[in-house]
Amino acid sequence: SDKAARDAVTLFKPATATRVRYSMYTDTPMPVDEPMAENPPDGAVIEYRLAANASGPVKLEIVGEKGRVIRTFSSTDKFDPPQDDGNAPWYWFRVGKPLPATAGIHRMVWDLHYERPTGQPCSLPISATPRQTKCEPEGPFVAPGPYTARLTVGDQAYTQTFAVRMDPRVKASATAIAQQTALSLGLYDAHETSVARQATARELRAALADRKTRTPSLAAAIDSLDAKIVAIAGAGGAGGRGGRGGGRGGAPAAGSSGETFASTAASVLGPLNVLQDADEQPVTAVVAGATERITAFKALEARWAAVTTDLTSLNLKFKAAGLGEIAVR
Repeated sequence: SDKAARDAVTLFKPATATRVRYSMYTDTPMPVDEPMAENPPDGAVIEYRLAANASGPVKLEIVGEKGRVIRTFSSTDKFDPPQDDGNAPWYWFRVGKPLPATAGIHRMVWDLHYERPTGQPCSLPISATPRQTKCEPEGPFVAPGPYTARLTVGDQAYTQTFAVRMDPRVKASATAIAQQTALSLGLYDAHETSVARQATARELRAALADRKTRTPSLAAAIDSLDAKIVAIAGAGGAGGRGGRGGGRGGAPAAGSSGETFASTAASVLGPLNVLQDADEQPVTAVVAGATERITAFKALEARWAAVTTDLTSLNLKFKAAGLGEIAVR
């Protein structure tokens, strides 16, 4: 029954979470033999109870005010054990843990960030915290405001709302934080979408190459569309690391013929990292650089929409030739 299902799982209401930067060290961590204790959790503490072991995966989603799923955690998540990486010893790293699916009361902490940018290697800051240092670049901080924790066990979902507030020591105005958030999220979404578009472009080009061998009469139309895809998507994988100095990675100006999803993905993380370095009013130069990158990305999206229109027309010809249509994710 519904009551039995509700009794089997309890999602407790989280307390208000405070957006505090987890490490304010200025250099590498203290020696391992130095007495020390854990800091309080840096984020939203979410607790739940399972009356019995879950028969399937357990999933926890963090949902924003407009219904956007910001983070997803699961009992099926996989994490590599910590290990030395160059000059960074294994005990600097924060190691993730899958969401527990066993009977009992469980606690997890969401760090109030979006997911890390796709495809980026792990880089540690010099301000490391023993056993708690997170990989950089991070996803941007979420804005202060209301959020929802949604726990799914089996086919039953449980929700609780909670609030995120700013560190009370921060003196920046709410307007400044809102601007920082809007620009950061615009850059972050430009990166994630650009990476996804490159993957879609590779799949689309492979499908077009297959159709070309099977319908030589459409070779000219296929080559034309393939050239458009290359011109928009560019080459390479998930983009550059976009270092903390805010470098643009040599990206061309918005609207230029050389702008691609590859160059956009490589150029947005620099200004994003600058915006996220401190909770303060973004300076004019950073606002201008971030705005230009977001504008360039939107222009690419408009060009990509034209590609999907051309593909629709070509799919009609594939269908007339007795071949299946090419779908775009």
